[in-house]
Amino acid sequence: MSTWNDIYGYRRGRAVLPKDPQFYNEMLLDKNTITMASDEDAVPIRKAINPAFSHEALLEQEPMIKSHIQRLMMQLTKTSYDDRRNEHCTVDLHKWLVFSMFDINSDFVFGEDMGCVASGSFHEWVKFVIDYFYAATLLHQCFKFPLLNRLLALCIPKSVREQHRRHNEASLQRVRSRMDTKIDRPDFMHHFVRHAKKEGLSTRTIEAQASVVILAGSETTSIALTAAVYHILSNSHVYERLCKEIRGAFTTEEDIALPNVLSKLPYLDAVVQETLRIHTPLANGFTRVVPDAKGAMISGSWVPQGVSRASYFHFPSSSPILRYS
Repeated sequence: MSTWNDIYGYRRGRAVLPKDPQFYNEMLLDKNTITMASDEDAVPIRKAINPAFSHEALLEQEPMIKSHIQRLMMQLTKTSYDDRRNEHCTVDLHKWLVFSMFDINSDFVFGEDMGCVASGSFHEWVKFVIDYFYAATLLHQCFKFPLLNRLLALCIPKSVREQHRRHNEASLQRVRSRMDTKIDRPDFMHHFVRHAKKEGLSTRTIEAQASVVILAGSETTSIALTAAVYHILSNSHVYERLCKEIRGAFTTEEDIALPNVLSKLPYLDAVVQETLRIHTPLANGFTRVVPDAKGAMISGSWVPQGVSRASYFHFPSSSPILRYS
């Protein structure tokens, strides 16, 4: 944790390490998003967003989440068996988890799901988002070469730039549609817009945050879930203990409720934490750069000015709650 605190934390007598401009670039994300905002400008945005992720607000989403999980399980049951051949068949679980996470997050943010699970295919907007990661990765590499970035940017295919533009337009259209819908629904926009006005955030700033929530919550969560399933199924003792804990805690599906999941399923929580420890959903760190000419001490080592540093909140070498192997 010392590395994390040294890079991202606040300390008396030491300037906060600013965001690395090579990573946080306006060509990749809207400058009004909390990701791009300076630490000072991010404060009111964070204050407006936090209520939407409070314990009480998330409990209000439980019926919606359960309905999506039930739909996912029905589709997995249906697609994992070939009635004509009367045999089980292989299922691309990661694809279905991506479908489900985008449906859930879209319902949470925009008030309507993408219909990916129901159709068994990617919604056009979801394709934009996934392609956006590819486009952003290419653009991000250009900024690592300051003298050549403009030349390298010209080498990026026109189709990639078009993907980036269409993603931004589609995101903005969905956000505005939800904001124009006068429904009393306790979703993300319901809580966020109300508190954003109290914080004096502009309409453009409000609009910019929704797409970030979709990006941050869908692809990354599906990656973590896929990794968890892989490690659980690769270690029979973990699978057996997890099944025993879950089936011992709940008799029926209706008994499973968010308020008592963590209290009744400590081993499941350990499995989630262990998955995040060894398999980060986001490969690249959120880099900060050392601004001071004197350098900075990070985790006991001196780092010179201009050097970028990032850290994951879990260390692979740290003492885990459990080990899969």
